[in-house]
Amino acid sequence: MDGFLKRTQEKRRKIEETTISLLHLELNDIKIADIAKKAQVSQVTIYNYYGSKERLLQVAIIRFIERETERFKQILDMNITFEEKIKQLISIKKQAASQFNLSLYTQLFAQDHEFQEYIARLSSEQSIPLFLKLLKNGRETGHIRESVKDETLLFYLNFLGQAFLHLDGNVVFPPEYEHLAEEMLDLFLYGILNKTEH
Repeated sequence: MDGFLKRTQEKRRKIEETTISLLHLELNDIKIADIAKKAQVSQVTIYNYYGSKERLLQVAIIRFIERETERFKQILDMNITFEEKIKQLISIKKQAASQFNLSLYTQLFAQDHEFQEYIARLSSEQSIPLFLKLLKNGRETGHIRESVKDETLLFYLNFLGQAFLHLDGNVVFPPEYEHLAEEMLDLFLYGILNKTEH
């Protein structure tokens, strides 16, 4: 790799990492000037690379999702119990929720068809296979009922995902969103009945 390309990639990495650190903010509170200052590049450089603030935010969101997907893979491959895997998945979901503003995501998602297609492809090619792998592990260890088909669970998961993606961009999520994420995952896995009554 020549020096120019290496420097360009390093600048992009710094810009995207800086932007990821701001994804907990509202869209109007994220400023290119602030990103440029923290990443130690010019605003012109950012616009040359990404074209707009919205495009930069989409790239940062994609990097964030890819990173979280990799963490999901690592947990699934761990030699630990199914219950421990679920606990760790809930933990990373809570962490992600505290770093990620869903209102920002829904606004950007609604604006760009190409971005929508990429997220759909990421879900189809990576998220769903990982989820199926988790279900298989849960069935093999007796934690997930055999009577509930994978197709049903995937439909339910897709239903929830589509509901989130098509929320109005002006929806304000509660400040304790990380607790909402934990409870949503808990509801998905265990339902509304007391676990001791199963």
